[in-house]
Amino acid sequence: MNTLYPTAPLVARIVGAIVSGFTQREAASDLVTITMGEAGLNVFAAVRVVGSEPATEVCRLVFDSIATVLAAHSPVPIDTIKVTVASIG
Repeated sequence: MNTLYPTAPLVARIVGAIVSGFTQREAASDLVTITMGEAGLNVFAAVRVVGSEPATEVCRLVFDSIATVLAAHSPVPIDTIKVTVASIG
């Protein structure tokens, strides 16, 4: 039996799920980038802010969620997490 495995790393899928949950839409591959830095993982996430929540609060919530998920599930330490508001409205 042939088994297909996803090519995306597990951490990228986790972060993608977080972004999808907060933005209420499917995460596109260019919205989350994970690279390996000298001190650990570098995560860059772009989100769309919809609704009455201030963009700063949404960014903080996304940042905290990414940090929590990675701290719990990644054997690699976190170097950088950057959350950017790519769109408002």
